[in-house]
Amino acid sequence: MDKFYLSAMPAEGGVYREGIVGAFTNANPIFATTSVDSAVSRLVFSGLFKVSPKGEVIGDLAESMEIDERGTTYTIKLRPDVYWHDGKKFSSEDVVFTYKSIQNPEVKSPLKSSWSGVTVSAVDENTVTFSLPNALSSFKYSLINGMIPAHILKSVDPEDMRSSLFNSAQAVGTGPFKLKT
Repeated sequence: MDKFYLSAMPAEGGVYREGIVGAFTNANPIFATTSVDSAVSRLVFSGLFKVSPKGEVIGDLAESMEIDERGTTYTIKLRPDVYWHDGKKFSSEDVVFTYKSIQNPEVKSPLKSSWSGVTVSAVDENTVTFSLPNALSSFKYSLINGMIPAHILKSVDPEDMRSSLFNSAQAVGTGPFKLKT
């Protein structure tokens, strides 16, 4: 009889452990390419959107997405209630910083080629626009990668970003878990 009154839900606190074969080297979502690094990155960092079990793109850090009639301009409204693990507010500055870092050849992100020709700009603190050179119906799936904090990484030289301690021992994300070393 009790099973009808119970519901499974996550509990606050505790420790999450996941076993993966391989070595962890980089949690930064603009560099994470191995299965181990990608798994850690998805736990620590949230994207603007995520893919539901049904394969639909749904909001994560974003609350809405509008696409213009030509399919070349995407306007994203961010959730106003999101904070980094260190307590700083997540904003459009972080989104612009993430994608401009990916596009920067000195950073050497493996995602760079996917972002060629895309212009990213902040409209206000909670709104970002992406302008594409041509319509691309699958573009919304490009918005699922994790965001990185501008307030921490903007002072790091682009060529030094890959070797920053932020990527392994000092990661600060917006995801459901914090990295503790």
